[in-house]
Amino acid sequence: IYNVEKYLNRCVDSIINQTYSNLEIILVNDESPDNSSEICEDYKSKDSRIIVIHKKNGGLSDARNAGLEIASGDYIMFLDSDDYIENDMFEYMYTRIKDSGADMATCGLYEVYKDRIETQKEEVDFVCTGEEAFRCILRGHTIRGEIWNKLIRKSCIEDLRFPKGRLYEDIYYTVDLMQRIKKVAVGTKPKYYYLHREDSITGKAYRPKVFDIIDGYTKNYEVVKEKFPSLTQE
Repeated sequence: IYNVEKYLNRCVDSIINQTYSNLEIILVNDESPDNSSEICEDYKSKDSRIIVIHKKNGGLSDARNAGLEIASGDYIMFLDSDDYIENDMFEYMYTRIKDSGADMATCGLYEVYKDRIETQKEEVDFVCTGEEAFRCILRGHTIRGEIWNKLIRKSCIEDLRFPKGRLYEDIYYTVDLMQRIKKVAVGTKPKYYYLHREDSITGKAYRPKVFDIIDGYTKNYEVVKEKFPSLTQE
């Protein structure tokens, strides 16, 4: 949570009002200079499921890692603090994980722009191996590569952390994650609202840090050649 005061209520409300209510909700305040800190504490006082971490500013990866350190649930989901979700998103993904015995479940998304909302094309749900799911991610088809529309078995990522100080941190994380995932319950029903902001981390104008995307995909290519040779073409 950083400089998202005007989006935070919508985000947290969408979580606390889920149809599946057995949740541990960890809000990580990354030394936000606005009123986000007070908003977090207010939610904590009203909902016993909410835990608030106030930490020194370290960026998105560091914040996610801080939450993961104390998470006690069997499954993990990483939500961006300016986004929001359908009220049955957790139930949809959790049910599919339990029914299939998968390590991870996915859902589709809505792309929210200033003047419109675009919906990801919905396809029939299916279950596949982790390698086949990674193929979908590399092709940019059916499964998005970002981390926020996935419910993940915690035992698979107990010691896995996001790279601190990198832009496009999901590119680095996902390739490590998919080496640990054996089965995926793939769902494309749109449940996640992804907000496109001009002032977001990746929405800003060009700067040298953008080269992290090249470094990240170079890492992907090296890992694929070694660990997933059948996906080299992708």
